[in-house]
Amino acid sequence: MRSIHHLIDHPLTLLQPKIMKLQYELRFGDEIIAKVTFPKVLSKRAEVVTADGTWTISREGFFKRTIRAIREGESTDAAVCSVNSWNGETSIVLPDGTKYVLKTNIWKSLTELKKEDGKVAVTIQAKGFWRNTTTLTMNRTAAITPALPLLVMLGIYLEILTRRDSHAKVVACGI
Repeated sequence: MRSIHHLIDHPLTLLQPKIMKLQYELRFGDEIIAKVTFPKVLSKRAEVVTADGTWTISREGFFKRTIRAIREGESTDAAVCSVNSWNGETSIVLPDGTKYVLKTNIWKSLTELKKEDGKVAVTIQAKGFWRNTTTLTMNRTAAITPALPLLVMLGIYLEILTRRDSHAKVVACGI
């Protein structure tokens, strides 16, 4: 695996190689950059593996949703996210106090990770419904941070959960 830092300005693709397995891959061409695995079908806990590290990311709560990312071998949070479902924003706070905002449009097709100053660091664009194709791009001027791999994987994690939640809503409605 190659570090996410080396792929700034290059488009990455999120794929689910086998539709019946809850495993996802972030790829640059044919090269796997990161793997996201959900160990249980209804679990909101994911194990993320990249060249930059391994994290466990989980979503907690129902009305007040919180996402926590913990690096393997550590006991403190690498990032804490507060999800606001009403406006499509997720606030990310890193241990050093740095803040980012993940903002999703109303159709859930475009997600932008912005710094406090409003500059877009990462863009995640989804196309399709059942066989979704997701493309991720990083902006060189805003994405230069040591926490970039974790921020990218938090965005991917939220994209996967959004996809899973929308499929569940469709099935529940009987469409």
